[in-house]
Order: sequence, then structure tokens, then C-alpha cells
Amino acid sequence: MGSMGDPNMSLGSRSDYAYLGPHPVSQGAAHSVESLLEMIAALPPHQDSAQVAGPALQHLDSSALAALMKELGRAGLFKRSVELFDFLRRQTSPEYTHLLDIYTYTTAIAVCSGSQQLQRALDLMAEMRARGITCNVHTYSALMNVCIKCNEVGLVQQVYNQMIQEGCTPNLVTY
Repeated sequence: MGSMGDPNMSLGSRSDYAYLGPHPVSQGAAHSVESLLEMIAALPPHQDSAQVAGPALQHLDSSALAALMKELGRAGLFKRSVELFDFLRRQTSPEYTHLLDIYTYTTAIAVCSGSQQLQRALDLMAEMRARGITCNVHTYSALMNVCIKCNEVGLVQQVYNQMIQEGCTPNLVTY
């Protein structure tokens, strides 16, 4: 199984994720990342995934949430990943706000590449900084990937230069 400490690593089998605890939507039943993914994927297009899965998110750790968001993106459910992350961003309770960290922000930025949402990715990077969350090589690499997918090659160089200027060392993924 891939490292859960690195939001851009291969994640292994979805059934390998940790127990996520009970959630009120299903009267105390336990949910895994896989079961949440299946539940969200089965929703009708007009139903907001945060209405159904939102209460369960407080039982996740940020690595499990990042895995769920990444799997939603892989399944082509970019809108669902955005719904969940935006739901968290609107929360003020510590049960949810602790999930807004380097892992979930980096994943949210990475998900922007599949839907070519460059402005959203840039806004999320700015929001991270405003919250005092330090960007790492994975965050910069995710943003550069969004820039590439959106055919903004000049912006890739600017992001790379900013990464170097901030003392962040590129890795093989960056190149």
C-alpha cells in the first residue's frame, strides 16, 4: 500500500483504508473510503454529495479524506470531490476544520487538473497560505500539473520559480 503521508503517492487498494467510524446518515454503521465512494457515486446528479456524506467526514482523518477525494477524481467524479471539499471549507467546527491541511488542499488542487480548473487551483493555493498551511513539493507539482493541463506553460515556470524561491526542493515528479 502507498504511503498515506504523501497525497501524491499511489494509494493501493481502496479497501486498505482505515476504519472511518460511525456516521449518523446510516444510524451508526461504519464506512470505509470505499463504501463512501460507492455511496457518492450512486447519488443522482442533482443531489449534493455533502448532504449525504458530510456527516461522515468528521470521522475521517485528513489522509483518508484526501484518498476519498482522489478516488472521486479518478472515477471522473470531480464535481463530487469539489462538493465535499467546499463543504469542509464552509464549516467552522473543529470536527471538520482539522481536515483542512496540506493533504486535503494538495489533493483538491490535484483534482483541478481533471476538470481543468486553473483559477480554482490558484485560489486554493492562496487560501492555503492565508490559513498558514505551508506548500510542499507535492502541492507545487499538483499546481504545475493543472497549469500544464490548461495549456498555461508560462505559468508553470512561474510556479516552479516560486517553489525554488521559497526553498522547496523539486523531486522527480516536479520534472
